[in-house]
Amino acid sequence: MTYTQIGFINSTHALKGKMLVKHNLKSSKEFKKLSFIFIEVRNKSYIPYFVENMADATEDTVMVQLEDVNTLEEARLLVGKNIYTEQETFNKIKPANKYNFDFTGFKLFDQ
Repeated sequence: MTYTQIGFINSTHALKGKMLVKHNLKSSKEFKKLSFIFIEVRNKSYIPYFVENMADATEDTVMVQLEDVNTLEEARLLVGKNIYTEQETFNKIKPANKYNFDFTGFKLFDQ
């Protein structure tokens, strides 16, 4: 399965495990179409989380409540982690930049 990064967990919000997610999609409306996301908890280890609740914070940030993340301590463990979706799902939503390339695993040379 191929995954594409769509953002990262920026910070916690309140005490019930809510988190602010900074995304790189065209709008928060696109992000809110997702019913689940994958979080890279370790290198190349993508764990699925179902979204319980989501609300707009800014155009490129949403407040997210994930299933099984119910405390501030649980949410803090995820801060700074990258968020992914399956490539097939990504192709159906709108990235902020139509040239959104994932160069993971490649070597780039600038000459």
